Amino acid sequence: MGGASVTSTTLSGGSESEDGGTFSAALVPGGGSSRSLLARAYPQEIWRRGEPCLRPERSHVMLTRTPSMDAFEARHRGLVLLATAVGDGEEALTPAALLAAIQERFGVLPSELSIEVACPPHDLWLLFSTEEKCTVVLQSSMKLRCCRRWIKFERWVREIRGTPAALEYKCKLSFEGLPDQAWSKQSVKGLLKDLGGELIEIIPPKNRRELEVMAWLRDPSKVGKVVDVEIPEPMLALCTDPPPQSLEEFVDREMASSYGPSSPRKKKTLLYPMICHMKEVTDRGPLLVEGLPDAWLPNEGEDLTRKHRFSTVLGQIDGSICDFEGVKESEPLCMSQM
Repeated sequence: MGGASVTSTTLSGGSESEDGGTFSAALVPGGGSSRSLLARAYPQEIWRRGEPCLRPERSHVMLTRTPSMDAFEARHRGLVLLATAVGDGEEALTPAALLAAIQERFGVLPSELSIEVACPPHDLWLLFSTEEKCTVVLQSSMKLRCCRRWIKFERWVREIRGTPAALEYKCKLSFEGLPDQAWSKQSVKGLLKDLGGELIEIIPPKNRRELEVMAWLRDPSKVGKVVDVEIPEPMLALCTDPPPQSLEEFVDREMASSYGPSSPRKKKTLLYPMICHMKEVTDRGPLLVEGLPDAWLPNEGEDLTRKHRFSTVLGQIDGSICDFEGVKESEPLCMSQM
């Protein structure tokens, strides 16, 4: 099972079997406590899909920046504080207790403030109705006691709990075999997001075979040469007979329908194999070399910006044909070309 290991222990003095003997109940660790295999639907199934020992320690996903994110920031700017109880007090800081302390100290009415539990390392999320009230409470940071502990306040900003990162590689790539129904900006954005990138622009296509895009990528070397594109089957409104005759009718049916999986047991999808051609990469990272003498390495602080151009052939997976005549070497870039 891919290197996964499960230790089982046996309980002595187990239950009695039909022939009068006894058997032992195997226990496996799961979710922090031992669970009997006999309590499962199929006791012979040692591992369960989704079990912690089968899952990776960490995943990396990317969310597309949306207008609703900008709207959230604009709506909450200057109105939200994060509260943290400082000290080792045994009494937990609660929304009700902090609301009562702020009311008593500043005269803030319950209608002017809502408090919710926040994600660590902060304890509470405070949303004020006015920036004036928010600022007054902020100025009392480490001057207000609640639940026998000093309360630290700080303004909420989008960088809270975040770490600076970057998509460092500007690339030109193309998708050959992208499903016809997915030739839209929204679908391409979702595709690039799953590849660890963000769309810059879609280059006007010359045909229905290949779609070229410019995108920022986290690591071009991690983008598969063949990508399996999976699309859920249509919702109910698209499968009705007769089909909707206009966009307005389709939207009306979609809003009125009760959607769920396309079957009670699974969500049906279609899987499309698609060739992904990497055509150009603007690279500012360190040189991918090993074992070279120091004399051959660039000077420290030198601008390493260069553009790699790769030869691609429609219908052929990148790298499957050694076309040395068509390969273009990497070339350095000046600032005006970037």
